[in-house]
Amino acid sequence: MDLNPETTTLLAKLLAAEAKTARGGLEPGEYTVDEQVLVGVKGTVKVGDDYQQRFVNKAKPWNLVVTLLEQLNSERSAAGKAGIDLAAVVAMAQSVDPKLAKDAEKKAAAEAEALKAPTVKTAKGKVTTKGTVTVAGKVTA
Repeated sequence: MDLNPETTTLLAKLLAAEAKTARGGLEPGEYTVDEQVLVGVKGTVKVGDDYQQRFVNKAKPWNLVVTLLEQLNSERSAAGKAGIDLAAVVAMAQSVDPKLAKDAEKKAAAEAEALKAPTVKTAKGKVTTKGTVTVAGKVTA
């Protein structure tokens, strides 16, 4: 494509918004499109400075559940007691105090962060656009 980056960015953002609206007019099926359209685009593109972003590797809740069940069932088995399955845990979880759950989530996140070093990456600056797209008409050969 022979457009500069700012024109491509503005056009893409504006057309993405139009595409959401146009989607309502499409019925299920397959459409073949072969048109040339003369399009005008006018507006502004603002690009923020790149910045450092910290991505923390979070604790995986289902890994925690499996680990806890295995540990609990191992200890229960050693004590001569029956184990607990996931269905029982789900049923018991319905009555957990939300504050206790939030505290556990925070502690798990802190432990996971301590075990897994955060990754710092350079993120591109935020792009905001404002403008209009006009369609002058279909181009005929």
